[in-house]
Amino acid sequence: MEIISNAKRYARSFFVSTLPRMCSFPDIFRDMYLFGDINTSIYINPIPEARSQNELNRVINELETERIVAQDRGNINRESVLSQKRVEAEQLRDEIAAGYNKLFEATVVSTLFAYSLEELDKFTKLLSTEMSKTLVGIKSAWAMQEEGFQSNLPLMENKIKKSHTFDRRSMGTVFPFTTSEVGHPTGIPLGFNKQTGVPILFDNFHSSLTNYNMVIFAKSGARKISYNENSNF
Repeated sequence: MEIISNAKRYARSFFVSTLPRMCSFPDIFRDMYLFGDINTSIYINPIPEARSQNELNRVINELETERIVAQDRGNINRESVLSQKRVEAEQLRDEIAAGYNKLFEATVVSTLFAYSLEELDKFTKLLSTEMSKTLVGIKSAWAMQEEGFQSNLPLMENKIKKSHTFDRRSMGTVFPFTTSEVGHPTGIPLGFNKQTGVPILFDNFHSSLTNYNMVIFAKSGARKISYNENSNF
């Protein structure tokens, strides 16, 4: 099922169906972000700590039960895998309890555009092939194309309820910030790039920006500074 926009372009929406067991920044969704005429939305909802603990305890109990069954059947390989998964689940549970980690539910929805149905089919196969290189599986939102298309509009409404669970570390890999160089040739100094050691300059009125607004995030005590024309920086 396809949606025609202004009778000129075809659109097909997808959602991420499977993810790799381990991932690294920025490889996991980079091919999707840079694919071409495509829009991608990621809806992230934090899971309350109490619910995280309950779900992880349930997973740990299920893994231990399966491990005992595998041990009784003499399936050493499966027993080893289940033991490792149980240890990882216990470690994650303890990290959340200590405040070092957190769980999130995330839905990844993309809408691919083309000027003909033949091109759309070709791009669909190509996108699926490219994403499989990082062990990411995508599925067409069959019978939910309208909901998928609307989920990619700037309405902040997720109509594709196909979520995956991320922890804080894996959640950080989905953001499309892939350059180590930030800032402008001129502007006010904000600090130093820890990867390159180069000073970071930011010009609110640089021609590459769409407006002059700026926001700075940092932990308490990091000496965040507000700047204006009358300040002595």
